[in-house]
Amino acid sequence: MSKRSQEKRRARAKEKAQKARRERGRSLWDNLVGDGDGSGVECWKQFDPEKLDEMEDFLVFRKVRNGGYVVAFFLVDYLCIGLKDVFCRTDVTPSEIIEKCRTQSGMKVQRVFVEEVRPTLAAAVRWTRDNGFRLPSELPRGLKVVGGGALPVEDADTAAFGTEDGGLCYVGLKNDLKKRLIHETLDEFLDRADVEVDFRDGDAGLWHDDDEYDDDEYDDDELDDEDVTQAAGEAVQNVLAGVEKWCAESGKQPHPHLKDAILLTMMAIAQNMREGGDGDRATIQETKERLLALQSEEMQQGLRAAMQQFTDFTNSSKNHEKSLDAVKPDV
Repeated sequence: MSKRSQEKRRARAKEKAQKARRERGRSLWDNLVGDGDGSGVECWKQFDPEKLDEMEDFLVFRKVRNGGYVVAFFLVDYLCIGLKDVFCRTDVTPSEIIEKCRTQSGMKVQRVFVEEVRPTLAAAVRWTRDNGFRLPSELPRGLKVVGGGALPVEDADTAAFGTEDGGLCYVGLKNDLKKRLIHETLDEFLDRADVEVDFRDGDAGLWHDDDEYDDDEYDDDELDDEDVTQAAGEAVQNVLAGVEKWCAESGKQPHPHLKDAILLTMMAIAQNMREGGDGDRATIQETKERLLALQSEEMQQGLRAAMQQFTDFTNSSKNHEKSLDAVKPDV
């Protein structure tokens, strides 16, 4: 067999192995949420009935295994950005979140149908793209909660967006606006005749507490879908590479769900910190058990085996501190 034929054969084998691994290693979010058809979701909208604030929050809850819920939050800015923020939570209850929304002064919360939410999100996505703003990185995750397949973005009606004279009016953080721009610098954007701005010292969205849900926490460095992009994704990939190297040196085979086990550990640590935990091992383990309980029985078995392999790696003396520092997310 020629050298070229051997290279082609190795390339095909590598591609086949990667495909098999992707199929085995569907992301935690995919296994948790499934392939929803748009039914079985509970949707709410939070808005200012006086229209003093031209933003709306859409909250979409989906029931998952063991009676738990996941929720996706979509913040729609009608005057400028379009789809401003998207973030998701696991292990929540609709009543707890909705009650929090009801306590906000001047805001109204009402139940809506998913048939209203999907066209609004499609229009918001189109407006964001058409006006050169960056889409939130958690959008793919959020849309899995909404279900119903791809949004009809190209045919979306954006008449509800923009100012009365067809311009843009940005209200929020200056640095946040700078990060969202794709095709223009901040100075170029501010020099446009169709742009108005009202910069604020602390804009955390409509319903979020300033300390718990600030803009920086849910910017484009947030965990993405199964690719786990940017800073958090780099942390996962770095730790994964370290564990795989340790496995090779120890004569072990990396578990197919190793990446998911690392991600679940990061999710548990982040959720524990957001809930005010002190980061002790027992509390984080309790959070991991809650997240595991939302997975299928088959997925739980695979994750537990992979987590044991990850634990063996972190317990090795030369890797312990380095691995824990790498897996700890910025929250």
